[in-house]
Amino acid sequence: MNIEPVFNLIKPVPTMNKQPLLFLIIICISLHIPITAQIPPHAPPVYLVNEVVDISGDFRDFSNTYYLADSLGSFDPSTANGTIVYRRFEYSTRQAFNNLLAFLRPVPQNEFPAREYAASPELPFSIDFITPRTLRIRTSTGLQAAPIEESLMLADGKVQGKEMWQYTKIRGGHKYSGNHGSVVIRENPWRIEIFNSEGQLITRTTHKVDNDSAYTPILPFSFVRRASDYSRSVAAVFN
Repeated sequence: MNIEPVFNLIKPVPTMNKQPLLFLIIICISLHIPITAQIPPHAPPVYLVNEVVDISGDFRDFSNTYYLADSLGSFDPSTANGTIVYRRFEYSTRQAFNNLLAFLRPVPQNEFPAREYAASPELPFSIDFITPRTLRIRTSTGLQAAPIEESLMLADGKVQGKEMWQYTKIRGGHKYSGNHGSVVIRENPWRIEIFNSEGQLITRTTHKVDNDSAYTPILPFSFVRRASDYSRSVAAVFN
């Protein structure tokens, strides 16, 4: 009986030629071609001293939360101070044929414990009548622990022209009239409307209902809460 040695069954594997691979690596290095599959990171935005910071991208971020001014919570005619009820929204998408749009949709509360956070916060706002031609609108996006101090923007730091505007309660809102125009605060939906002395509308805040039937959504009067650090910025939208 002839028995062939086992080691004869294992045929030698030919040695792989490494020259093409080495040649390819040399070409990649000489041409500065990345040989890894990683995507190069994008450079962070560069801000210069005294350059205007563009925050518009925060109002189109799908990870952020948006609070839209909805209705008047309370109002004191003697001081022109009140509160605004804000509704919570997030960005979503909708498709119409070959067009994809981003729009804001209402979302429920997502904090825990829920009783410690308002799903629809009611936050203060005020209207200051500076002169017969000038008024100032101030809104808050959260709790203000610091005391209100005199304003460096005003003479003597205080509002002086409030007595030049006369208050009238109107149906569904409040009206202040002066020699050069009037201001109306609507209750629901919440709006601030500014008219000239002839009663013509000059401008007003934008509410979500103004754009519900439009093909292209427009951001209404609102503020954003960033997901990265919970900081907030206001979009004081007028039309």
